[in-house]
Amino acid sequence: PPGRPGPAAWPMTLVPVVLAELSPRDADPTASRPAQLAEHWSSLVEAMIAVPLGQPRPIAAAARPLASELAELGQSAAARTWDAGTAHRLIRRLTDPQAEPAYDFEMARQRAWTWLTLVEAVPPAERGEPFASLREELEVRLALRLPAGPNQPVLDHLPTWLKAAATYDPHWFQQRQAAIREFSRP
Repeated sequence: PPGRPGPAAWPMTLVPVVLAELSPRDADPTASRPAQLAEHWSSLVEAMIAVPLGQPRPIAAAARPLASELAELGQSAAARTWDAGTAHRLIRRLTDPQAEPAYDFEMARQRAWTWLTLVEAVPPAERGEPFASLREELEVRLALRLPAGPNQPVLDHLPTWLKAAATYDPHWFQQRQAAIREFSRP
């Protein structure tokens, strides 16, 4: 609703991929982490849009169970061993054409950073020259190169980021997803 902005969706874009990779956390088949996360996310959205500009206490109360569940998911993921096979599998899950599309700039950036990180687990001989040009294109079109160090203020990077955000094309990103999916064939 107007005047009632919900939470940004990009922090949740990787959750389905991680959930699919991890084993169920409980032996009880009725204990569904995806359903719990969806319920917690829905509660947060409702708290944020209940009144114009939200109310801090109900938003914080709705965010706590989601944050706790996501922290637990992160700990489970960190305890896993990740190798080139896992990287290929995760890249394929991230680029599945049936998965939720990266309909906004921030979701696309989150996914692209994840792909580029996962590729580091793939042996260099499997990356090839086509990947180098794809990496460059993603870094430029999505403004993935962030300023680092005390002599590179974030505000100096703002025009680059704003241009990338303003010209983001979800169709272009879907095409890049297909290219990355082809690259990740084991």
